[in-house]
Amino acid sequence: MKHEFRSIVIDTENKTFEILDGTKGSYNIADIKECDVLNEHASFRGETKPFLHQIVEGSTVIGLFQPKMYVGLKIEMKDDTILGVYVSLDPVLMQTDQQSKDHKEACKIKKLLDKIREESD
Repeated sequence: MKHEFRSIVIDTENKTFEILDGTKGSYNIADIKECDVLNEHASFRGETKPFLHQIVEGSTVIGLFQPKMYVGLKIEMKDDTILGVYVSLDPVLMQTDQQSKDHKEACKIKKLLDKIREESD
């Protein structure tokens, strides 16, 4: 069965996933070492390795400046490769409806990947 999200397609039957927005390509779920939901500073998307410049949720922003970010998943593979899946289509601000919606979708993706990994062990 395939679970299709905007940024990733997860094939539960073949235990694979295809990243559509981020580190594009097809990968085996069994090769995942760790998966985390994170926020990346919008200005660094595509400039460095995925999620190297994180914005911590719940951090206090001083003044009126609040950086835009992308919500997504940082997936560390067993060979230490870092993959990025961008759930946010456009940059979002912390504590907005869109950020909350993107975070919920990222958590849903992570939960599905974790479940498949656990079943494979």
